[in-house]
Amino acid sequence: MNRLALLAFALCPGISLAADPAVEKALQKLQAGDYPAAADAAKAAVAADSKNPEAHLLLGVARFKQHQNAEAIAAFTDAIRLD
Repeated sequence: MNRLALLAFALCPGISLAADPAVEKALQKLQAGDYPAAADAAKAAVAADSKNPEAHLLLGVARFKQHQNAEAIAAFTDAIRLD
């Protein structure tokens, strides 16, 4: 999936990103504005499948929204590398 499309999915409410329940939970928490819970769910998704770029992307967005910029950059870099 195109990286920009992934970012759009992550930032747009009401859009489903993947069939992966862990990724879907992270997306729902992100869309609800619960960034700590989104980060936790995204970390769980990464732990379940470390090669899933969507999980890394959502972790990056959750970290970015919490002003954890170094962690966000690392997660975005992983998402790009895996895509």
